[in-house]
Amino acid sequence: MKIQDILLSFVIFALLILASSCGPNTNSNEETILANNTCSVADSQIYLLKDTSVKVLWSENKFDVKSNSFINTHEVNADYLDTMSDPERAAIGFVSLVAMQHKPSEKNLNFLKQWFRYDNKSLSKIENYPDCSENEKEYEEVKLIVTSDTIKVSFIASTVLSGTASRWEQEDTFRLDENNIRLIDEKFYKLN
Repeated sequence: MKIQDILLSFVIFALLILASSCGPNTNSNEETILANNTCSVADSQIYLLKDTSVKVLWSENKFDVKSNSFINTHEVNADYLDTMSDPERAAIGFVSLVAMQHKPSEKNLNFLKQWFRYDNKSLSKIENYPDCSENEKEYEEVKLIVTSDTIKVSFIASTVLSGTASRWEQEDTFRLDENNIRLIDEKFYKLN
């Protein structure tokens, strides 16, 4: 894996984790309280999810005229990231933290803790996330499937550890309960 690919992976992750923090939403009645540079959602807020299936991030081979060859690039659905709801942001942020083990800012940690405050198992994962920065992990594809009160984050990722590459697919399912979410299912498939 080239250093440029690793750096690109970190830039893309930063984009995703930024999207998982407090930001614009499609719900015009949403009240987000900003205090002490942290995000918290008002307990009285009730969220309704819009059914959707969208690719958030993907790898694509594109022809590079300068090198006269194909290069692997990462594409991000910025339009969707700008309009996704806070529960969707929390689900993607959780996956970025727990599965990909990237170090978040304190603001993003507080945002996740607020959303998972009634899910003790997930909250424990958030509070005790491992710092595995020596692993070279990157997303190949991230999909979001939202139906009624369910958010599924499905992704394919790869890692290089001690010179050995591996790929896997994972699907994490979250349930929205008015103003908090819970991880209700995790599926993991080794691809090689």
